[in-house]
Amino acid sequence: MALTKRSWTLPLVCQICGDRARGMNFEVMTCMSCKAFFRRHALNLTHHLKCQRNNHCEITRLTRGSCSACRLRKCFTFEIIH
Repeated sequence: MALTKRSWTLPLVCQICGDRARGMNFEVMTCMSCKAFFRRHALNLTHHLKCQRNNHCEITRLTRGSCSACRLRKCFTFEIIH
């Protein structure tokens, strides 16, 4: 679905954490926090992130800072591209 000026009046939801989205970033509707997170971590794949909870963390607005590994995996699940 192409975004038009009319669709911008609808509440936009980040596909990664569920917070209020600011628009399309890397081909996915994201909030500014997830946009910055992806930019910081996806381009630096030499630092391997590990989940302490067997890769089953729920990523929400309130928990998005607790597990970087699961958050980055969710970004790639939604096919954020750079």
